[in-house]
Amino acid sequence: MRQEKERGVQASELRDNSDEVPIIPSLNLSVFLRRGEAQVVDVRNVEFFIARIPGSWHAPYSAFNKEVGALAAQFGGCRKVLAFVCMCGEARARSCATTFLKHLNQQNSIVCCDVRVLEGGFSLWERHFATHVDAGLYITRGFAASSSSSSLRRPP
Repeated sequence: MRQEKERGVQASELRDNSDEVPIIPSLNLSVFLRRGEAQVVDVRNVEFFIARIPGSWHAPYSAFNKEVGALAAQFGGCRKVLAFVCMCGEARARSCATTFLKHLNQQNSIVCCDVRVLEGGFSLWERHFATHVDAGLYITRGFAASSSSSSLRRPP
């Protein structure tokens, strides 16, 4: 059973309990990101534009239910760790990760990604890496909002 929790949750395995989406510690996620084996989905709203994990996709919590289809099309079949991140708790990230997996399950999609929630959210990530000698590899600050009609976007 422990081994199953370590690999994440697939859509077909999801039951009604959203606690089944496992967490991923910041240091583990940083290793996966450096190897190109992870993608971050940031569900924070305007906070995303102040600071974020480089390469994060923005899928704001306030519009997540409208955007989940586009997100599923983009990442449902990827063979990476798909880490959902909110500001500090994990509640919004876990809710969005569960919605994402339920959407894939309803669409009978083949899921290849390993869905996780970042432990402690962006605030813990920032505490770990803000003073790191290579902080720019871990945190991007500032960004002008896109004029895209969709809220789901990746920064340049």
